[in-house]
Amino acid sequence: MSKYTIIWFILLLLSFGAATYFSGALSFCMLYFLLILPIVCLIYIFRQYRNISFEQKTDSKTMIAGVPEQYSFELKNLAAYTPYYNVQLNIADKHCDIQSLSRTSFYNLAPGETINKNTSIICKYRGSCQIGVTSIKIRDFLNFFCVPFNVKNKLLVFVMPQIVFLEQLKSIPEFESVQEDDTAFMKDEIDVPVRDYMSGDPLNRINWKATARERSLKTRLYTGIRNRKISVIVDTGTISGTEEQRLCYENKVLETAIALVRYFSTKDTDICTYYFQNLGSHKYSLVTGVVKSVTDFDLFYEKFSRLYFEPVGYNFLENIDIIDESIINSSIVLLITSEINDGVSEYASRLSRRGIRTNIYAITEKWQQKHLQAVNITYINPLQDIREVL
Repeated sequence: MSKYTIIWFILLLLSFGAATYFSGALSFCMLYFLLILPIVCLIYIFRQYRNISFEQKTDSKTMIAGVPEQYSFELKNLAAYTPYYNVQLNIADKHCDIQSLSRTSFYNLAPGETINKNTSIICKYRGSCQIGVTSIKIRDFLNFFCVPFNVKNKLLVFVMPQIVFLEQLKSIPEFESVQEDDTAFMKDEIDVPVRDYMSGDPLNRINWKATARERSLKTRLYTGIRNRKISVIVDTGTISGTEEQRLCYENKVLETAIALVRYFSTKDTDICTYYFQNLGSHKYSLVTGVVKSVTDFDLFYEKFSRLYFEPVGYNFLENIDIIDESIINSSIVLLITSEINDGVSEYASRLSRRGIRTNIYAITEKWQQKHLQAVNITYINPLQDIREVL
């Protein structure tokens, strides 16, 4: 209830009392005026509702989390004689911010006036959402009534996770040594089947030591390079907490996986991603992705960005055996999850015993003092910039 409404109500009581006890013409005129005033405000609101115009647009229906996108709107008073007072714009998603526009912004428009605003909009988290202005609150000049005006051209967009480009990988210091070991293995290998060099053979298949021994170019029948496939396993279970905490966690899981895949795609390394999606009735399907170069990354990014997370209580380890045969030949396994519980520890140790280098990325605010033999553990706070730890 506005202060004007309170003042009107007090004056109405006083006028009613004056008209009752004094019966003067002035008292009745004041009483009738106060009774008619709300009707006049309703007529004013009706005219406003019919003569307001609002248009908004953005440059794209696809946005990237944390990256500003161009946004503009036009608010117009089509009435020739009636001004508008305290027109309020209601912004759609609380996780999207329009630059230089407050959620409590009010506008006054003279007859025929148009307000054009060009700015930018930022969405914090990945997912489908409605952005911009969803409705407009129209008020009369005394704030007796407030009527919502629904915007016709609502903006629905899909927000993609941000791609973080890593120059180096601090969280897996042994990755470079894996590459060096593979190169040394290729160079030092002598006793492998060879044949005479033929025009068009790749240079990296030439066995230089056999060539020196035979004094003629010799080509390996196979490259001699160990398997350098890297497997990325993503736990698609979400966490308990507020909506803000849940969205922040899910966003960081996607950012971490995408940043790792993007980095390895530039290192002449095959990357395979694995995660489970619910088919209904507690049946889960394994979704895989293969990235062999930067060219493959765009397709992976488009598909992986639309991954959906399972409810609290989902345990991805229940179906993990399906992956075992696929990752048995991996040189490194990267596991992205929310916590390092006994099940995750046991699985990582099992991979380690098979000779597979394993790195766990725990997206959590709670750091645990865990030490697993031959397993690297990297903790990432959901609010942290992953460049600081990856």
